[in-house]
Amino acid sequence: DTPSAQAKAEMKEFMEEQFPDLTARIILTVADGDMVVSLVEYRGNHTTYGREAVWREALFTRFSEGLIVESWPIIDESSFMRHLGFQIVPPQR
Repeated sequence: DTPSAQAKAEMKEFMEEQFPDLTARIILTVADGDMVVSLVEYRGNHTTYGREAVWREALFTRFSEGLIVESWPIIDESSFMRHLGFQIVPPQR
């Protein structure tokens, strides 16, 4: 589901507040027909936790007549959370 312009703007504002020095680096872009996939690495210092976080996202985008008609990310949230100091705790048996 492609987010609305308002949702994108709200997410951008939220990320800029949480990571004022956030940078994004495109590592790889691959196109096939109407699909484009970009591998992006994000890096920034979190204002609340005072730690640098580095994580990657694969962004899949489908185009039709030169316009984006679908896009969806796959985000490495595990790396993101570990960099902020969170730990994955297995469930109790």
